[in-house]
Amino acid sequence: VDLFPAHYEDRAWRITMFGDEIESISEFDPLTGKKAAELETVKVYAEMRATDNDLLQRAYAQFETSAAAAAAQAQVGCHLEKVTDRPAGAFDAALCDRIEREAAAQGLPSLRLHTVAGHDAVSMRRRCPSGMIFVPSRGGISHSPKEFTSWEDVANGAEVLYRSVLLLDQRLNPK
Repeated sequence: VDLFPAHYEDRAWRITMFGDEIESISEFDPLTGKKAAELETVKVYAEMRATDNDLLQRAYAQFETSAAAAAAQAQVGCHLEKVTDRPAGAFDAALCDRIEREAAAQGLPSLRLHTVAGHDAVSMRRRCPSGMIFVPSRGGISHSPKEFTSWEDVANGAEVLYRSVLLLDQRLNPK
């Protein structure tokens, strides 16, 4: 069984089985296939995201049950630890509307996305109205060393942010 962790580009893990038993765990270069190291254990991280909290809780419970059953069948240990618990939720609709209107006023396209990633705005939404502004990345690649955004798109995103904050300031502090 080969595992390709999303957070690594230059390594993967190979679990070699002998019947129903793990014979070895090795780390290898996914590009060349060259073995880099023998390992005793590996940690696999699973992140679950959803905008519906009930769905998120059901998915986690099903994952726990499935992982325990797979470990029992393979006669290996399995330890699950919930390292974070980010409840599902949505960003402030009025703020997102304002950001979209500001992008449109600058002639920029917009697309409303729901995110439950680990961005600060996700945590802050419980304390104050929150939203996010994403800028295009070449090829849609994000959270990777290959991610690239043109300076023009960075400047456009900064301008949308600046104008959105000015409008909020005018709303909160009328002259």
